[in-house]
Amino acid sequence: MTLRKTGARNPETIIEDWPFGVEQPIAPALTAELAAIDRLRGLNDQQRLRRHWRLADDVTEETQGEPGAADPQHIVLRQQRGFRRAMTVGTELAAILGACDGELSLAQIVESVARLLGTDPDALRDRTLGRLAEVIVQGYLQ
Repeated sequence: MTLRKTGARNPETIIEDWPFGVEQPIAPALTAELAAIDRLRGLNDQQRLRRHWRLADDVTEETQGEPGAADPQHIVLRQQRGFRRAMTVGTELAAILGACDGELSLAQIVESVARLLGTDPDALRDRTLGRLAEVIVQGYLQ
């Protein structure tokens, strides 16, 4: 349990069931997560979309599915360091995160992925914004 006084009007509450082994010492990863929460608190959706995010170096992707299928049946992004989280994602979010190399803004990436997948960019943005905040806090994006 981690408690801290932030002075925030709407404090963050995060409850997680933890099935993963963690890297020791864990303090640097916890410090980075708390800093990400603070950083996001100061950014609205438009500011998050304008930022040039980068997928963390320790993230790997695992996929399962029929060979040659357009979409894998199962995609997991896994951290190799820190909290060593694993998260199941869909094709859209995997494509967005995979393109986050710091060169394009998140808005540009979402629009490009939407075009590639033949979906509406605004709808894709709306579907993924909440999940993107989660992956930023959890350290998948920096």
